[in-house]
Amino acid sequence: MPWTHEGYKGPPPTVCPGYTCKLPEVIEAARLRVHWSKGILDAVLGGEPASDILIDEIEILDDAVSHLERWLFRDKS
Repeated sequence: MPWTHEGYKGPPPTVCPGYTCKLPEVIEAARLRVHWSKGILDAVLGGEPASDILIDEIEILDDAVSHLERWLFRDKS
C-alpha cells in the first residue's frame, strides 16, 4: 500500500501523508520538537506555550517518531 512501510499493521491513511507533512501545524510541531527534547522549549517560545494543544502536537509527533525508530532498528533477519 502506498504511504506505509513494510510491516505496517495499522489502519490505512485517510489523508495523503505528503499533504499532512506540509501543514503549518505539523511543521511547527516538528521544529519545536527538537527544542522540547532538549528541555529548552520555553526559551525558544519566550515563555510557556500559549495552549496545551501545541504540547499535545509535539507529544503525538514524538510518539510517532519513537514507533518508527523502533521499527527501523528491530532485527529484520
